[in-house]
Amino acid sequence: MAVSFRIKIVLLPALLIIAGCSMYEFKDPTGAQLQVRYTSPQQEKISAPKKKIKKRIEEEPVAAPPLDEKLPPSRPDTYAVVIGIDYKGREDIPDLQYPSQDAKKIYNILTDPRYGGVPKENAVLLLNENATRNEMISALRKIKTWDGYVYVYYSGHGAPKTKGDKFIDAFLVPNDVVISDPEAMEDTAIKISYLQELVETSNARGVMLALDACFSGGGKSIVPKGGKPLVGMLVNPEMLKPKGAGKVIITSSATNQQSWEDETELKSGIFSHYFLEGLKGKASKDIWVKVDELAEYVKDNVSKAARKLKGQEQTPQITGNADFAVTRNWERAKVMDIEIARNKLKTAFEKGIISAEQLNKALDELKTKKHSKTLDAFLEGKIEEKKFGELY
Repeated sequence: MAVSFRIKIVLLPALLIIAGCSMYEFKDPTGAQLQVRYTSPQQEKISAPKKKIKKRIEEEPVAAPPLDEKLPPSRPDTYAVVIGIDYKGREDIPDLQYPSQDAKKIYNILTDPRYGGVPKENAVLLLNENATRNEMISALRKIKTWDGYVYVYYSGHGAPKTKGDKFIDAFLVPNDVVISDPEAMEDTAIKISYLQELVETSNARGVMLALDACFSGGGKSIVPKGGKPLVGMLVNPEMLKPKGAGKVIITSSATNQQSWEDETELKSGIFSHYFLEGLKGKASKDIWVKVDELAEYVKDNVSKAARKLKGQEQTPQITGNADFAVTRNWERAKVMDIEIARNKLKTAFEKGIISAEQLNKALDELKTKKHSKTLDAFLEGKIEEKKFGELY
């Protein structure tokens, strides 16, 4: 008798990712849901055997899935903009070690069908010399017109904009920025207020903006010649607080803090490392990693790691409340998705690694909510097929 399994899957919002030193704010996006229906094959007992950016840097691959692993479909209503800038060709700007590396990893997770599922034609990756002001604005403008879910990530330098003793705005720093004076910076950088306007006026059902940058004038931040760092200044608490539902902003540190890279253990921006780990599933015990879980996971772990590794305070900032999904917790999904689990078990049987008796026992166990530790370990990829056959 055919059995139908129905799993509720929350669609992920489009994400724009930026790596650098900046402040996190989180706004609640609308959590739309999609009903995806999985119908298992007949359960019989088995008794016998877009316009491409020029000069784009090569993507760093995520570990490829086994050839016999069935992948979930892509999510055509999700979009991503991912930006990472090291500034290594700029003699007038302190270079950073890890933004382009971190950005490539996050882009790969977002476009991997096992995790983010964002179609590559819906994703933009800008690294180093390709992350010019014109290219960044061209990509960021899409936030307004995309009508699905948008993920934006940026890693690179930020910069404060001051007036007298007040902090009135901030900038994202493109690779081709001019910092000879504050006026030149304003003409060639990208204002945070402009980015906030794009998010607020977006047609998307959900937008998540993650910024690994700071605006304090130190760390992952710069000031133009003649400009002022934020020491002793009044900080505008309303910066990066988008209006309306479905908008979430996370920044890597408070406005007056620095955002740190770690070259000893993490070999990454501290914020970007835990953001990536959260996207891969560590932020959730369920099939989908939701934005509120991701934000809290990042905030808790970044604060602890900054104190341990740098002896400094770095507290990600979250604005808003939301529960839309961002990525799939693939290792957990393989356990909870019956069709995926059945296919993996049948493959092991067809290879002669497990017996018909073991297969039928495992199929019966899948019908229950509680699995043995050995079965879960195999489905999650923690033990190999041969070891599973010996232990089960």
